[in-house]
Amino acid sequence: MKRRNAVAALGLALTMTVTGCSAMGGPGDGTVTLNMVESLTNPARTQVLKQLIADFEKRNPKIKVNLVSPPTSQADQKMQQMLQSGSGVDTLEVRDITVGSWSNNGWLYDMSKDLKGWSGWRGLTENAVEAATDAKGRTYFVPYGFYGMSLFYRTDLTAEAGHDKPPRTWDELVEQASAIQDTSKRRYGYAFRGGPNASSNVTAIIEAYAADRLDPANGYRLTDGRTVFSAPEASAALEKYVELFKKGSPPSSIAWGYPEMVEGFANGSTAFLLQDPEVIATLRESKAIDEKQWST
Repeated sequence: MKRRNAVAALGLALTMTVTGCSAMGGPGDGTVTLNMVESLTNPARTQVLKQLIADFEKRNPKIKVNLVSPPTSQADQKMQQMLQSGSGVDTLEVRDITVGSWSNNGWLYDMSKDLKGWSGWRGLTENAVEAATDAKGRTYFVPYGFYGMSLFYRTDLTAEAGHDKPPRTWDELVEQASAIQDTSKRRYGYAFRGGPNASSNVTAIIEAYAADRLDPANGYRLTDGRTVFSAPEASAALEKYVELFKKGSPPSSIAWGYPEMVEGFANGSTAFLLQDPEVIATLRESKAIDEKQWST
């Protein structure tokens, strides 16, 4: 297999990329070793990837896959460094927030010709197929899943605070989180995200406030074509987000990224967590809270 200057991608709003071959096996044995780098490193999720890789290697005995799992908070930066250097990565996960810049830099391989007539398209939803192709017909990744954020909440703590239902609006979330917050007991309301990739939660609240005017085809834009961040509601949304931090979140969460948020909920110190469904696997392994104590 020839080394390519660009990497091919497969993913989700996560993507996998193939640049070429990093290493070959012993002389003349024909074995190829590919380095694959994951983006959202998580013990339970990494195990699933390893199982998929094992199945792939069984079906393709001349191809070995070396899985590289950087810490989640450093993964995107690590992959960008590897892509810039042009070495060490053949296949990688890219997300909707990285695929644009990485493909514009020529780091991702356009697989549109390779995938023309591919039978696997029939196994994907219409939305997944649409997401895989950009406006110019290029395919830089194959989606294998979509992340939809859910509000994870402590059923016991919300009940103790006098609420029979979880919050349905950001206003209600602030109300319930602040009611549960008790710093003397080291008990906090919301697992705030103020550190790496904090923009994802900021965008979520702005989109919620401007929901009636969002472009259904592009959540970053309004129906009039302007960016969602220009919406008049954006300012009010940010004020509410700051209020949530001040009234119902751990002070240290100003620096929390994904791992710290999940740990804060899994260890029982916070009552609310806005995250993707992959968190479920982590929560089921928690020794601090059982499945009867939380829901979404």
